[in-house]
Amino acid sequence: METLTFGDSTPVQEVAIGCGHRNCGLFVGAAGLLGLGWGPISLVGQLGGASEGAFSYCLASRGADDGAGSLVFGRSDAMPVGAVWVPLLRNAQAPSFYYVGLTGLGVGGKRLPLQSSLFDLGEDGVGGVVMDTGTAAVFTSYIIFLLIA
Repeated sequence: METLTFGDSTPVQEVAIGCGHRNCGLFVGAAGLLGLGWGPISLVGQLGGASEGAFSYCLASRGADDGAGSLVFGRSDAMPVGAVWVPLLRNAQAPSFYYVGLTGLGVGGKRLPLQSSLFDLGEDGVGGVVMDTGTAAVFTSYIIFLLIA
């Protein structure tokens, strides 16, 4: 177990950090992996109260001259000027995913004629909208697909 300190913040003790040798497969030999899901072993989960369960990040655009991005932990520092907090929903069937409450969808500046119930997360864990920046694909119901295809 390790102790992490970010900048001038209070150290966070008992953080599990793993070590990989000859990493391959899904992560193609990456030097590291930073888990930001809601699961208990993700960095966000392990930081707990130290980050108030909040973080924000800005990924650098491909081809950007400086290639710099940012990762900020904590509710007060994580709020850029002009940004708003989006409440996240929990799904007991998929506890590490971030779900957002979507009420509509627009394409090309025009809102699509969809009932907001198409995006609802059911009590049985079915449905809902997962926000995942690590996935390149978009999956929708057939009704939504027909309107945007």
